[in-house]
Amino acid sequence: MTTLSELLSQSVSQPSITLPPNWLQGRTAYGGVTAALALQTALHASDTANASALPPLQAAQIGFIGPMAGALRFESALLRQGKSAATLAVDGFAEDQIGLRASFIFAQGRPSSIVHQRAPMPQLDSAESFSPSPVRDGAPAFLSNFDVRYIGNTPVCSAQTPDLLAWVRFATPVDDVHPAVAMLAMGDCLAPAAMASFTQFAPASSMNWSVHLAHVADPGEWFLLQSQSLHAAHGYAYQTMQVWNAQGQPLLFGSQTVAVFA
Repeated sequence: MTTLSELLSQSVSQPSITLPPNWLQGRTAYGGVTAALALQTALHASDTANASALPPLQAAQIGFIGPMAGALRFESALLRQGKSAATLAVDGFAEDQIGLRASFIFAQGRPSSIVHQRAPMPQLDSAESFSPSPVRDGAPAFLSNFDVRYIGNTPVCSAQTPDLLAWVRFATPVDDVHPAVAMLAMGDCLAPAAMASFTQFAPASSMNWSVHLAHVADPGEWFLLQSQSLHAAHGYAYQTMQVWNAQGQPLLFGSQTVAVFA
């Protein structure tokens, strides 16, 4: 099994890579890992250009344009470098067809009198109190990279409320992975929240991902992931996503448009 660390190393040392089976979702790449590869490309391009160190990643806009299968390559461009912020763009290509377009905003913190936290973590027992969720037949192969412990709803459980909540950690060490890269690789690993309401399996596919990073944390920790489908109609669902660490610190806020084929 190719680990995330090994995959990231290959991506910056080779002109293109072909993802191993354990990072696939059906015939295409898992969206979270392509987002992580895009961010790794941006960070590596900045280092290679001898640019000043990028400030922390604050936000990303990721468009999943088409299947990422076969030989994958990523191209990065610096759009703007200001005094406190920088914006980089990354395009991902599959067999020379564009499959992903991302922009990353890096920005320094600044003193501010405005401080609030209105996204408290649900009060739950520790991750070790819950059993690993069984991997169902037909589940995406990329899930082998994660230890997922659903709490309450699971995908395809005919839930009245289309929400998913789970403790998650990487199944292999990620000590040498940039924390923001690891967060993108993990942050999209739950099934789309609308799938909790499915009565039988049907495909669903993320079309985009808007990400806001409030903090970064040790990527080897347990994380609590929550996704909530707010509206679904005409074959599309709109969901919000949040990630906390075990100490209750909010790490990631996100939203997605999901194509639903049920």
